Amino acid sequence: MKTISFFFSALFFLHIAVAQECYPVDKTQIPTIQQDVEFLADDALTGRYPGTYGALRAKNYIAERFMSFGLQPKGTSGFDQMFTVPEPVKIAGEGNFVTIKGEALKQNEQYYPTQYSANGKVEGKTVWVKYGITAPELNYDDLKSVKNLEGKIAVMDVSSPDGIHPHSEYAKYHDLGGRIGNLKKMGAIGVMLVNLGDMAEDVRTGYKKIRSTEVPVVFVSDDAYAKKIKKSVEVSFGVNQMEQTAEAFNVVGFLDNKRPTTVVIGAHYDHLGYGGSGTGSLYTGEPAIHNGADDNASGTAALIAMAEYLSKSTDLKGHNYLFIAFTAEEMGLLGSNYFANNPTYPIEQMCYMVNMDMVGRLREGKLQISGTGTAEQWDGVFAKLGCDNFDFKLDESGVGPSDHTSFYNVDLPVLHFFTGTHEDYHKPADDADKINYQGIAEVISVIKTVMTRVDNEEKLEFRETKNQDARKAPRFSVTLGIMPDYMYEDGGVRIDGVTEGKPAAEAGLQKGDIITKLGDFNIVDMYAYMNALAAFKKGDKAVIVYLREGNEMEGKVQF
Repeated sequence: MKTISFFFSALFFLHIAVAQECYPVDKTQIPTIQQDVEFLADDALTGRYPGTYGALRAKNYIAERFMSFGLQPKGTSGFDQMFTVPEPVKIAGEGNFVTIKGEALKQNEQYYPTQYSANGKVEGKTVWVKYGITAPELNYDDLKSVKNLEGKIAVMDVSSPDGIHPHSEYAKYHDLGGRIGNLKKMGAIGVMLVNLGDMAEDVRTGYKKIRSTEVPVVFVSDDAYAKKIKKSVEVSFGVNQMEQTAEAFNVVGFLDNKRPTTVVIGAHYDHLGYGGSGTGSLYTGEPAIHNGADDNASGTAALIAMAEYLSKSTDLKGHNYLFIAFTAEEMGLLGSNYFANNPTYPIEQMCYMVNMDMVGRLREGKLQISGTGTAEQWDGVFAKLGCDNFDFKLDESGVGPSDHTSFYNVDLPVLHFFTGTHEDYHKPADDADKINYQGIAEVISVIKTVMTRVDNEEKLEFRETKNQDARKAPRFSVTLGIMPDYMYEDGGVRIDGVTEGKPAAEAGLQKGDIITKLGDFNIVDMYAYMNALAAFKKGDKAVIVYLREGNEMEGKVQF
């Protein structure tokens, strides 16, 4: 769920004045924190993708750990809260075919079904409709010369006259579903999509929802055949696909301190499985297990450590505690959204929510805390928090790319703890041997410190926050292929990782380089970087200026 959207949380960074002492670090928990991360991030769990055996093993492990601390089960069945999540659409073997002038194409090599397709079989002559766009205000009409589509197969390029990018004059006509729907209204019994230029991406695969346009629709990925069907030729094709769901489970445990209000402490335990299209993976190689040690075995281990501590300690008894390990966060906060809309404990009795997502790579004491504007009481807490070994960066917003957002949306004060992205983010290299286990214990000490400051507060006063600052995050259609260091704020954009085969890698940029200029744009921060990217489209070239070990260097990138 996080990916580049870490940027869109639009941080308000504030440095904390040193005051009061931080909660002591409990080093005795470090071995069990490591044990928990290593179990959850083991290859045997195959990336903890919802609906898989590995996810079930993770769920059972967390429930057993909760049970061992004497927590009360607060799911709908024991510790489990079951719900369903979408699986990739199943392309059934029978009924899927394409023939062009009697020649059969190979599925997934030369063609594939699309999410816009209805099930069924069609045959007939093809009619080339170019982009299928009619734009009267631009004096443009691809369909003006198309005399008859009744009973025909429309062949349409997925691009537009000036490409698919945010600055296209035809942007409001880019939606393929709308274009296909218009062709159906004109009598087309099926649509074959092609991509014969370099101004658009191919139609996506790995989709989880069918957007049927009520006619069969396939994408011909083989350019030689795509060119053939631009002429009037006899074709036949069929599509047979179906949506699927899988069972997924939140894990919910309750510590009853006989108090009127309850604090929610949460973390997501799911990850990306073997990666691939539609999972959010940033890995470009063959499918491989994404163990997600930092994202988010680290936060889950911290959740378990908090449950163990609070179940045994005489401290922090001002509230009850509800511990929730969420699943399907990477699919779009599905687990936390489901809980917030189907709570197994009354929302009105909750005081605030603490979320831990990627807390396993603490570096130079840099810790981001989001949600600091969601309660009036947080102002006083973070004005005198202390913990002088940390470089705190505070984000007031209660909305961000993790599970705290689901609780903010039901008017609950929230805090989200995060130690930053890195070059292994959403890649198979995010493994347990790269985790800073001492750092997780230190983050837990900060969380305990915050909780101590409001332990006597029966209810916190919820406060709405701006989801972004006044600068809107721009839309962009190209990428350099870097993972920015979101904690860096000394001018420019520092690179935390480079994706092989992308423009930055081709230009020779490396981890640690600091981008200061892209084309005519001076890069002073993340906003300047995103605004610069928004000005480019596929095929554009630009000079990139960067610092490497203090020396200014220059390269050329092509998007």
